[in-house]
Amino acid sequence: APVAVAESNGIDVFSPFDGESPLVEMKVKVGDSVTEGQILGAVEAMKANYNFKAPVNGTVETIHVSLGDEVGAADPILTILPK
Repeated sequence: APVAVAESNGIDVFSPFDGESPLVEMKVKVGDSVTEGQILGAVEAMKANYNFKAPVNGTVETIHVSLGDEVGAADPILTILPK
């Protein structure tokens, strides 16, 4: 029988843009507590920086990208474990 993989209950945070945008700022690190609406970082698009925010209260579980990486709308930037 296949081995069950533990699923994360984390909430992924995505770029606010459909296209590819470079990650230009990350204000949190793994293990940080965040509150709903808190600015977590920014991507650059059209010569301006656009913040992305925490959708829930929780803890930063995983950061999937590094500064300068191109992120698309379907690429999670980070995952928050809700509390």
